[in-house]
This record gives sequence, structure tokens and C-alpha cells, in this order.
Amino acid sequence: MNERLKHRIQLTLAKIMNYVLVTIPFALCWYFYYAKVIASPFYRIGNYVIVMFYLIMFGTFCRVYDANEISLHRISEMFYSQVLSFLIADGFIYIVICILCKRVVTLVPGLLCILGQIVFSYCWCRYVHIWYFRSFPAKKTIIVFDDMEGLENLINEYGLSKKFNVEETMQIKDCMKDISALDNYQTIFLSDIHSRDRNVISKYCVEFDKDLYIIPRLGDIMYKSLSNSTQYLDITFLSRE
Repeated sequence: MNERLKHRIQLTLAKIMNYVLVTIPFALCWYFYYAKVIASPFYRIGNYVIVMFYLIMFGTFCRVYDANEISLHRISEMFYSQVLSFLIADGFIYIVICILCKRVVTLVPGLLCILGQIVFSYCWCRYVHIWYFRSFPAKKTIIVFDDMEGLENLINEYGLSKKFNVEETMQIKDCMKDISALDNYQTIFLSDIHSRDRNVISKYCVEFDKDLYIIPRLGDIMYKSLSNSTQYLDITFLSRE
């Protein structure tokens, strides 16, 4: 199996496991309390719909707040985004439950649900973070720069050294003289590179299936290639002083 496809499938399964784990406390809360006190009790299919609605809602907020960015976030950052995601989802579903009950219902079962979600979410964040970096070692990385001031410190400061093993740095003028120097690296960082040279290297990365991360010039927006093999980091993440 293609290594990139294998990586994507395993990450997708890890995310699904996260959605299910966080939904379990809500499902228990719903079946053992709220489903029994709504004004017009649902049949079995109605209960399934409510639980599935919650799962989809939680998954949506996870995507909004990047709660499943295992390779780029610390455990604490993932956990914070997870908590934010399920608290918002819990708030919305509580409003729906109150509407179904035609009255304001007690929060006690919901608070127990949140406690369970906190435990499951933290365990998931910790486990998948350890699993990911054991399963996918740091990639051989080169930094091509015009101005790379502080970039290596950023990689270490934000925990990216676990994902990227920076083995070489190279001036853009030297790289353009011999672009084949990139052949031995899976990941290329471009720091403050002019768009003309950036396009040349981007096409090279598409052709030879390289991972590309771009730290744009001041005033640029995040540059995005048409290639699915090219990856990008949040501009605010790599622009911090």
C-alpha cells in the first residue's frame, strides 16, 4: 500500500475513534435520561438520529478548531480544541433537548456527560500523539531560504522537530542552480522565497511527490498548490516572533 495512503487511512481511523469516544458519554446520557423525559418519546430510529446528529456536530466543530491536527499540535493544544468543540456541541444539543422537552431540563446528566468526555478526550489526545510519532518518524527535511531568521528555532519551539528532521539549509540561489539537491529529502520548507522561484520548486515537489511547506513573504497569503501531496502550515503559526 502506498505510504501516503496508509498514513491517511490510519489518521482517518484515529479521528473516527475520537468522534465515537466523545459521543459515547452523550449517547449514554441521552438513552438513560433525556430520551425518557422528552415530551414525545422517540422510537428507536429517532434516538439513533439524535446521537448521529451529535456526532456530526462534534466532528464539524473539531474541523473548525483543528482539534485533530495530531502531527502539528501538542497534546495540550489538541485537548484544548477538543474541549472547546464538545462544549459547543453540548450547548447546542442541550438547547435541542429543552425544545424537545418543552421545558428547561436539569443539567446534572449533561455535566456528567462532559466529565466523561474530558476523560475520553484527554486519553485519546495522549494516546494518538504517542502512537503517531512512533509510527511515523520525523521526515528528512531541508529548508530553502532567502531569509530564514528564527525558522529553526520555531521548528523546535513548537514541537515540530518530532515531525521534521532538518538535515540541511540552503540558499535559494544555490537551490535554483541545482534543484536536484532536493532529491534526498521528503519535506521541503520554503522561507521568504520569491513567487517565481517558489513556483519552480512547487512544480518540482508535485512531480516527485514531495511534501512542501511555505512560509510566505511579509504581506503574502498562504500559497496553495493544486497537488494533494503538498501540505501547508497555518501562516500565523510560522509567523510568530
